[in-house]
Parts: sequence; C-alpha cells; structure tokens
Amino acid sequence: MFIPELNSPVLRLDQAMRDDLATSLERLGERASDVLPAEVDTASMARQIRSHAILPGVFARYYDLITALQKQDWLAAERLWREISRWAAMPADFSILSFDTNDLGDDAERYQRLFSAGQSVLPQFVRPDEEALASLRRTVPAALDLLDVVHAAWAAEVRALIAQVVALVLPGSKAEPAYGGSSMMVWGGIVVNIGRPPDLLQVLSILVHEATHQLLFALSRTEPLVLNPVNETFGTPLRPTPRPMNAVFHSTYVSGRIHTLFDMLLQRLDLKGAELAQVEETSRLQRTRFQQGCDLIKDKARLTPLGWRLIDEACEVIAGQQTPIS
Repeated sequence: MFIPELNSPVLRLDQAMRDDLATSLERLGERASDVLPAEVDTASMARQIRSHAILPGVFARYYDLITALQKQDWLAAERLWREISRWAAMPADFSILSFDTNDLGDDAERYQRLFSAGQSVLPQFVRPDEEALASLRRTVPAALDLLDVVHAAWAAEVRALIAQVVALVLPGSKAEPAYGGSSMMVWGGIVVNIGRPPDLLQVLSILVHEATHQLLFALSRTEPLVLNPVNETFGTPLRPTPRPMNAVFHSTYVSGRIHTLFDMLLQRLDLKGAELAQVEETSRLQRTRFQQGCDLIKDKARLTPLGWRLIDEACEVIAGQQTPIS
C-alpha cells in the first residue's frame, strides 16, 4: 500500500467513504425524522451516494448538518438536508476550480471554515488571478500525465482519491512556495495555495502529498492511527511547531511517499540541470523528514495495529532503497 499497486483496495476507498456517509444519513433520517423535511426521499438519497462519485460539498454539508442538529438549529438542518439530497444526485467529475462564489457557491464559505478548522486565526482565502489559475489548469493534467509514465498505479490512486482541486491565494503568500491542504470533512477535495504559481514537479508533489492525506483519512475512518491524546504535542527538528502525534504520523508518512516517488523520478526519467537538482533535493529533504518523524513515532507514539502496519511497511520500503540519507 505504501507504493501503490494496480487493482489496489485503495481504489475502492471512495466507495467505502460514500457507503459510510449513506449509512449515516439513513440513520439520521430515522432518528431525526421529526425535524428533517419529510418530502426528501432518504432511501433514494442514500442510493445515489452509493452509486457514483459525489461532490466534496456533499461531505462538507453532512458535517454542517451534524453541527446544526447538535445546536438544534432546525432551519439550517432542513436546508442542509434538502441540499444534500439535491447534490447527491449530481455525479462528480474531476475539476479544478477557483476559490470564489462563481465556482463554489455556498461552498466558498464552507471550505474557508472547514479547511481552516483547528487554526487559532482563520486565514482569508481569496481568488487567484486568471494567469495563475490558467497555469494550474494546465499543470495539474500534465503532472498526472507524467505520473502515468513514471508509475501508472500511483496516478490511478491520485485520481481515485482527489475529485476536486480548489485554487486559492492567501494574502502575503507570494513569497512562499505553493502548498496544498486537505480535510477529512471535505472528502475528495483539496485546496492549493498558488500565491506563487507552482511548476510541474511542485504540482506533482502537492497532488501526491494531499492524496496521501486522503488515503490516511479513509484508512483511519474505523480505526485510528495513534492513541496519543490530541493535547499531547511534539516538535521535530525540521518542523519545530508542536503538533499532535496524529499530525506527526500523517506528515511522516507523506514525506516517505514523496521521497519514494521522487526517487523513482531519478531512476526512471532522464533529468538534467535544474530539474535534476530539484528532484534530488526534494528526495533528500523528504527522506530526512521521514527518518526524523519515524524516530519520534517509535519513541513517543502509541500506535494502533493499523498505525504499526503502515509505518512498518514504509520503513521497510525506504530501508531497501539505494538512495542514502544525507
């Protein structure tokens, strides 16, 4: 699983996530039938969700629905229940959208909030300029085409785990390299900050990075990765900001996969000049981050059987690679 394979169970994780969502909505329809709109056919809604890929906004609305019911905001719950039913009928195709109400509608505010969950200061997402957006819309397909050449199973995994890419800019981020973001609450959707428009290799890294977060989200839906409490935080030499162990696990696993992919690029492509230097540096840095994260995990983490299986496989694969840690 650490290195994707053709016909991998990972390709069916989207189906598993949709099955879980449909089952939960069926239960809500029964338990909250006195406050939810009676005209909505819950069984039909659940069938639609199980039958085809759905927009990430359906998952996002589900979490808002849970919050509305907990707060006894019945008007919001009614509206969200109707919206989920309507959106569930719309099959999702892969899309690259801009962060604005024209592309996202109500999801603009919802994504702003859900992708920023847990941050002490809410960042302000804004629409990128047309040139940067057009560049990303060219570069994402090109990056997936390159991944098809280098490792077709990995490309299939990314396509199975990411249905929507939302381009945005954070004020003051033009001096920073592009980066992405994922949220369990917006399954299948990622955001990409393109304050500084990314090149092909950066986009490839972002897609695989965020798809790996999606992979871990789905795998841990029934069993956590770690048992350390959320208020127990840890820093690492390359990322000293203290974070919960689950975040350390995610970043470590992601770094290992990015290193492994970029090591494949070195082996399978005839790279020269700046591209060769970029791939070599990314591979080296991500392997160092992986090793430091593994050391911390093995020292401080309380892993579940799932967590141990994933990290042990990652360590075994990377230990067998020829590229040394420097």
